[in-house]
Amino acid sequence: MVCWIRSVDADDRRVCRLQLTEPAQRIADESRAASGNAWSAVLDELDAGQLDSLERGLEVLAEMTRMLHEETTMTAPLAIDCQHLTHRYGQFTAVDDLSLQVRLRRDGRPARTQRCRQDHGGACADHPDAGSERRR
Repeated sequence: MVCWIRSVDADDRRVCRLQLTEPAQRIADESRAASGNAWSAVLDELDAGQLDSLERGLEVLAEMTRMLHEETTMTAPLAIDCQHLTHRYGQFTAVDDLSLQVRLRRDGRPARTQRCRQDHGGACADHPDAGSERRR
């Protein structure tokens, strides 16, 4: 069974979009609804004290998640570090003053972009005309 449909953006052929097929979307919706119903049934059985404990526990887990994210963001080695990149095609400036850092995750794979400042332009160039770039 095909689970998704791939379509190319009409304005930019480099962009493609994935969409679940109708049968796959129906399965996803049914699964989500069943899971929500199961959680609701269990939560309805908890008393006020248990619900209060659960709420406090969720607040602690949220804080722990924030702390772990901050620790990973600040200590993970950089996979890519681009500073003030500029890339030109003749007279056309495609990228102007792009700064970008991508850090490794704990499993060694690149994480999402942690910081990106871009004044004008598009994506990180392979061979910039100005600025510095360091890749792991």
